[in-house]
Amino acid sequence: MGEEPTAVTAQFGTINNKDRFSETEESISWQMEFPSGAVANCNTSCGYDIDRFYASADEGSFELSPALSYLRFVGKTSEAALKFPVINQQKTQLDEIAKLLLENKKLPDHITGGEGLQDIRIINAIYKAAETGKENSYPLNGQFHEKPAADIDNVTDDKLQTATKHQC
Repeated sequence: MGEEPTAVTAQFGTINNKDRFSETEESISWQMEFPSGAVANCNTSCGYDIDRFYASADEGSFELSPALSYLRFVGKTSEAALKFPVINQQKTQLDEIAKLLLENKKLPDHITGGEGLQDIRIINAIYKAAETGKENSYPLNGQFHEKPAADIDNVTDDKLQTATKHQC
């Protein structure tokens, strides 16, 4: 798709385990709208023992399950099973990044700090939408802001900590 979201809305889920989730949410659902008109409906939870990534579109779907573990990836599309080599994915990824750095080559855009910063901005917008109940729009300058206006354009260390404290 190659697009960044233009707006997000979000909702915190019910907390079922108040002891485990006394300082953070158990689950969050969010919706992202894109310039092409595509809409992503997303959910994540640390309260369920599910390791799955699923996506569907007009012409099919794909799934990874398990999707986030250190073990073997298993997947399928709406047409066939996906076959992945059995490798240590994290080791392979770090080895390839190290090779590029040692060869003084440019890192791919999808693993640069800029892409990570963009992800943090989107995560901040999701949390802001869940906290306020308001849609966050995405202006052309590449940074989210709450409608009508809020200053989350300038990402600071405290905002990065806010985004990263919401981990399982």
